[in-house]
Amino acid sequence: MKYILYVSLAAITLSSCVSNKKYAELESEVERLKSTELALSSVSDRASAPMDPEENPEILALRRMVEDAHQEMGMLKAEMEVRNMNEMTPEQQRMWEEEKSRMHHEEMLNRDSQNEVKKSEEAFGATESRLGLTHRAATGALSKYESGEVIVDKMGSFIVITVKDKTLFSTDKQSISASGETFVNRFSPVLEMARGSKIYIQGISENLDGRSDAFAKALVLDKKLGSLSTYKTYDALIGAQTCDNAKSKRQSGCDKVEIIIEGDYDEAMNLLRTGQ
Repeated sequence: MKYILYVSLAAITLSSCVSNKKYAELESEVERLKSTELALSSVSDRASAPMDPEENPEILALRRMVEDAHQEMGMLKAEMEVRNMNEMTPEQQRMWEEEKSRMHHEEMLNRDSQNEVKKSEEAFGATESRLGLTHRAATGALSKYESGEVIVDKMGSFIVITVKDKTLFSTDKQSISASGETFVNRFSPVLEMARGSKIYIQGISENLDGRSDAFAKALVLDKKLGSLSTYKTYDALIGAQTCDNAKSKRQSGCDKVEIIIEGDYDEAMNLLRTGQ
């Protein structure tokens, strides 16, 4: 009888553990979905964009007039060249052909340069747009935090997400707490939006003596974020800084970690150098 009772108790305990695990997984998924919804809502909640210049009928009409004028000028220029060629000696004609070839080569080089500059401008614009969308997504996904637990800042080409240690870590700061798990779930959709950007995790300490501990807690967060498939696509850099060198420029409340998202302008800069 005792044996049957023990088996029954063991079965009930095992069933309870499985149920708790499933519940925790469902709870995490619900949190992630809620944050995704908030992020998408923040991104889509924008004023309607002004009319694209390419679709403006007045601009299109002016552009056609300019193109027609260029075509007419080209025809006149070709006619003048034929007349001038008839009046030139063979030597002058040869020199003129060489000059035309040189001018054409320079024109092609300038055109290629202008194309590279245009591509560079487009790449800069795309990166700025992605960074702006990521900022709105982060602001929406992390909007439930109060009292400075999590702060989202846009600083030029950087988005700085400052998270208090008490929100992320257990008492000894050796592992992620339950509230830290919630933060990771809420942060997940931000990583999706930031694809193509650079990410840095910085532990913050009050002084130089605490930098090793600050680096250790940054590693703990990095390891936890590594459980997210999206985070694995980033080559995140891990580091530590003293409070007075924090990216957010906030020198109070040094018990924190900074997640820094930087727009990747490398492609745009390479195109710009090529164009020059």
